[in-house]
Amino acid sequence: MEENELPPQVEVELSRLAAEAAGQLLQRDVQEAQAQQAQQQMQDPLVQMQMMDLQIKQLMAQTKAQQAQIDAQLRVAEQQRKEKKDLIDAAAKQDEIGIRQAEVAARIELDAARLGVDIEKHKTDVEIQKMVEGSRVGLELTRTLDQQRSKQPKE
Repeated sequence: MEENELPPQVEVELSRLAAEAAGQLLQRDVQEAQAQQAQQQMQDPLVQMQMMDLQIKQLMAQTKAQQAQIDAQLRVAEQQRKEKKDLIDAAAKQDEIGIRQAEVAARIELDAARLGVDIEKHKTDVEIQKMVEGSRVGLELTRTLDQQRSKQPKE
């Protein structure tokens, strides 16, 4: 082995380390080149317009999604409002029916009371008529008897 020659194991290890370093250096150079290319593209007006267009499209998509969510919430709120209104309307209708039923019942009761009063009045009128008629008949009978007595000779 010459003085300048390395042992085969060291040479293999050195080759491996050199290859690894070369790979890392190549990877760094590629990354730097990509970064530089990206930076140059970002300065290109066409690329900038494309980026702005992409941002606008993203904002439009977000706006559309938010609008859809708001619309869905509005539909739910409107449905809930309608359901509450229907319940209130139904309760009002029930109240109205109850009031009408109470009015009908009150009218029936009032009519029944009037009828009862009319019947009692009629009975009273009939009784009074009978009493008047009885008194008239009694009076006539008394007159007739008085007249017959006055025609009979006195003894």
